[in-house]
Amino acid sequence: MVDREKFQNKLQLQKTKNIISKIEGIQVIDYEKQDLFDVEHLRKIGYFSSDKIADAKISNHSSDFEIVDWIYNLAFFQIEQIWYLWVNGFLVKIKILNVRTAILNLWKNIDRYSKGFVLIDKNKSAMYVFGNDSRDEENYLFDKYTLLQ
Repeated sequence: MVDREKFQNKLQLQKTKNIISKIEGIQVIDYEKQDLFDVEHLRKIGYFSSDKIADAKISNHSSDFEIVDWIYNLAFFQIEQIWYLWVNGFLVKIKILNVRTAILNLWKNIDRYSKGFVLIDKNKSAMYVFGNDSRDEENYLFDKYTLLQ
């Protein structure tokens, strides 16, 4: 069973690397298995709540330029800034090299079925979620969650 788990882990890591390889404007520093929080912790902070009111929203008819500006203003992106990107159960430690290019590429390329991405700050204390959400079919949503208790 352990060999199967190792294989599945390697497969997920390779899928994650394939996704990240399409993202321009960032430098990958490291890949870590996500063990920062579990499902119960996400439930406690309201991550799964359909009643949570979004911290911000923008029409899903907005242009790429408007969406990039919206994300930029919500997360205070800077060149050389370190973030963790949550993808396929991994935290990908990245450095922002070109802010607007990075935001646009993260927005368009992380999930092939929808728009959006999840970032965790350098201190792993806050999570920023941007994108499609079933709570509002007409808008893209932004939610910020405190991870540390």
